Amino acid sequence: MLDASEGLVQVENMCNSSRTMHEQMDTPRHRAIYNNLEQNVALEIHIDDEGKTTRPDSWREVQTKEQVIKAALHGVLQDVTEVERIFQIITQQPEY
Repeated sequence: MLDASEGLVQVENMCNSSRTMHEQMDTPRHRAIYNNLEQNVALEIHIDDEGKTTRPDSWREVQTKEQVIKAALHGVLQDVTEVERIFQIITQQPEY
């Protein structure tokens, strides 16, 4: 059982993590992916990192280059349907 001070510490930690999440979701790119991943911050960050580090230059509308990004997404998501869904969101984000 928690005493009052332990309870306050837990509430403060939750507020701090919530504030951190909002700071991380500071761009439309982040928010679009985050909102489509059941608001999973860690997964959004992982996908965003993969998208930024694996995307070739001028990748849009070039199937072989798009496949590079999809392969990276598949490494994270492990689901072809989910990869296609998230890829469609990524293609709508000019920041990529």
